[in-house]
Amino acid sequence: FPGAIQQIDAGEGPQMDVLIDVGVQLIARVTRKSVEDLKLKPGSRVYTLTKAVALDHTSLGGRSTRSQE
Repeated sequence: FPGAIQQIDAGEGPQMDVLIDVGVQLIARVTRKSVEDLKLKPGSRVYTLTKAVALDHTSLGGRSTRSQE
């Protein structure tokens, strides 16, 4: 998905959270080294790719995939 970086949260440690607007807001966890090497900053145009083994269902509009009993 094409998008634009809205914010970068440096935090502590080797990983940073990058807020990206692709029509909806996504948060990408990226290594500090990658942010520096790619010269990422707010306003940078980027492409996103989603690869995950788990998603936070509460961030998907509160929908749950568990059956209601």
